[in-house]
Amino acid sequence: MRNLNFGDAFQLARIIKKLKIKDELKEIYSNVTEESNKMEIGMDLMYTIFDKATEKQAEQEIYKFLSRPFEVKPEEVEKMDLFEVVENFSKVANLEEWKSFLKQVSKLK
Repeated sequence: MRNLNFGDAFQLARIIKKLKIKDELKEIYSNVTEESNKMEIGMDLMYTIFDKATEKQAEQEIYKFLSRPFEVKPEEVEKMDLFEVVENFSKVANLEEWKSFLKQVSKLK
């Protein structure tokens, strides 16, 4: 597994745009505090994405996105246990990186 990189940010931005979840991400960011833990933020992000990802194409894009930092094939992400996905997702970026990312997303128009 590896940390998120710049290329991942573009792919994630496309997913955010396609799923129209910018406002939801702003809401998550507004609730992030110094005491927030990585698992809670990861769960909130995953729930928000899952809630909006009803189209098959969006689902495939999410598998493709997660496969990059997880360093597995998209098909393997699809077959992973849900809690394993959440745990791995929370490992690919530290809390400060998530806070920074959400802050930047909240500024998007």
